[in-house]
Amino acid sequence: GKFTLTYTGMFYNGKQSAAPLLGAIAALQREGIITPNNFHLRLVGHYLEPVLAAARVAGVLPLVTLEAAVPYSESLRLQRAATALLFFDWLDGRESGWYSAKLYEYLGARRPILSIGPPSSVAGDLLRRTGAGVVVGTEPQARAVLEGWLREYTTTGTLPDPTDPAALVQYHRQAAAARMANVLNEYARR
Repeated sequence: GKFTLTYTGMFYNGKQSAAPLLGAIAALQREGIITPNNFHLRLVGHYLEPVLAAARVAGVLPLVTLEAAVPYSESLRLQRAATALLFFDWLDGRESGWYSAKLYEYLGARRPILSIGPPSSVAGDLLRRTGAGVVVGTEPQARAVLEGWLREYTTTGTLPDPTDPAALVQYHRQAAAARMANVLNEYARR
């Protein structure tokens, strides 16, 4: 029944921000588009208390649950069961060129991903290349994505997997192992 936006993992306060998302949720709640009956922001993991505190300040606490970290297999199950997944990217750009392992888990879950952070990051580039999600950096952008997703979910009861399967193949473990083997073979030849 409820649209469930799920985040699994850790939150690094000051390096990541939930403000655009929580502002968007608050705006949609004021307009009656989001209610506790149709929307749930599920936070599962470590160090997520700052997001919960910000949700309280934004007035959206009834829409949010905070759950303790769960075993890896349960985390993967929660990701697959979600309507959509939430990813907090680094804000300062100092982590450029670095992919979070969380992104690969999320790609495997085959659920739409909402990334909060700079669109120019490697995470944003990965989401665009695979079609797996959307990157937003502002409250209006987050609001537009959520409103569209909620409309589709209300109409169809689901959100389709937006990921391009052909683009995803290169991120399978077998493909990564083959690339590493090629690097090692090239090194051995030299």
